[in-house]
Parts: sequence; C-alpha cells; structure tokens
Amino acid sequence: AARERKRERRGKGKEGGEGDSATDTDTDGSVGPSDDEKVDEAEQVIIGQDVKAPAGKAKASVRNLRIREDTAKYLLNLDVNSAYYDPKTRSMRDNPLRGSALADASTFAGDNFQRATGDAVQMAQLQLYEFEAYEKGQSMQMNADPTTVEMMNKIYREKKEKLKDTRSNKILEKYGGQQHLAAPPKELLFAQTEDYVEYDRSGGLRAGKEKAVAKSRYEEDVLEQNHLAVWGSHFDTTTFRWGYADDHSTLRNSYSTGAAGRRAREMA
Repeated sequence: AARERKRERRGKGKEGGEGDSATDTDTDGSVGPSDDEKVDEAEQVIIGQDVKAPAGKAKASVRNLRIREDTAKYLLNLDVNSAYYDPKTRSMRDNPLRGSALADASTFAGDNFQRATGDAVQMAQLQLYEFEAYEKGQSMQMNADPTTVEMMNKIYREKKEKLKDTRSNKILEKYGGQQHLAAPPKELLFAQTEDYVEYDRSGGLRAGKEKAVAKSRYEEDVLEQNHLAVWGSHFDTTTFRWGYADDHSTLRNSYSTGAAGRRAREMA
C-alpha cells in the first residue's frame, strides 16, 4: 500500500510540474518521507516479530532484550561500589542489592545466581561429560543429539555408583569398620539442639533446661595422692610453677601434707 501511494504521488508531481514550475520546485525539494509513510513503516517494525523485507533482501528480526516496564539491572543500585555491569555483554554477575534492605524483595540476584538455579547445573554436568567422552574417543554432540548424551550420562553415572559400592563393600569385608561409617547425631556435629531455653535480663535461667558445659576428653576433678585439690589449682609466683592448692606443693604426684606442709613452705 505504501508503494502504491508513492507511485501516485510521483505521477501527480510529474503532471503538476508540467503546468507550474514553482509547484514542481516545491515538490522536488521535499526531503524525507511523509507522515503516512512513517506510520506505515512503524506498523511494520513490531518488537518481537519478523520484519517483512522487500524481495531480494535478507529477512531481519527485531528482538526484545528485556521488557521495557522492568527496571534495568544497572539502575537497581546507583552506588559506584556496587556490582559491576558489563555493557558489552549486558551482564551483571554479582547481586547489586547485596547487604541492603531491598535484597529480599528484589527479583534480580545477579547472573551468577541464575546460572546456579534450575537446570543450569545439570546442563554444565552434561557438557563436562561430553568433553570427557570426546577425549576418550567417543563422538557425541549435545546440541545435535541431546537425548543420546543424557542417556549415556545416566548409564555412566549408574555404573560408576555401582562400581563404587562394590569396591567399598570389598574393603569393608576385608578390613571391617562398618560402624565408623555411620554419621553421628546432628547435636554432636553442629552442637545445636531444638531445646528451648529462655533467659532473663540478668542472665538467669527463666524457662527451659540449662545448657550443659562442654567437657574435654581428659578426666576432670580427679583427686590423687590424698590431695583435696587437683593439680594446677595453685600457681607459685616465686618459682613460676603449677601445684596443688591444699598444701602449695609444686611437685606433681607428691603426697599431700595438708595445712602443715603449706605453713612449712610459707615459712621457708
């Protein structure tokens, strides 16, 4: 329709030019398309759809990189020290709102976060399997035949797990130690429990059970050689040595002499 209108205008211009030179000069001097032509061209270029090219020319396609109603990722945080935005690849790998109050409400957490979600990890594992299989002489192409690559990877993982279980079972049958493979309780691993404990402002126990004091693997509060105190309960500032608090003896495994021995050492 636009071409037909152009032809009609050109024909009218030629007819008018024969009768009036001034009109011909004005018509020839007009530069650029008219308003109707601009509207027709704007209707043809629709974002997200193919553009109808004339015969003999390549077919172009206009792609929408992002919805224009959404805020651009480089405008989420205007701080110069925030996440780096690469204009060439249009990528922002880090979270621009990390550590701010809007981090939880934002729908964008960085390109690296998107690469680690969904099927991205599984796709990376398939690509790694394809590279390893190519090095061993197998010709597979994930882009051309993804089903074959996925099935071969599944068979490979099943055989690998079966071989691993068989090898570990042989070692356990020969040397034993099955009881050491059992995982300990989570209370021992992370030192955390679900027991509710409530304290007051002064630090006293208000509700719940008091947390048990962690003990060492060594024996504690063991009295030896008739002593009333353990070794290390006293420190002699004169000789800079540890000892017993009941008789101030600094000799390990010495027999306790009680208060008399302490007075004798003070007098000496």
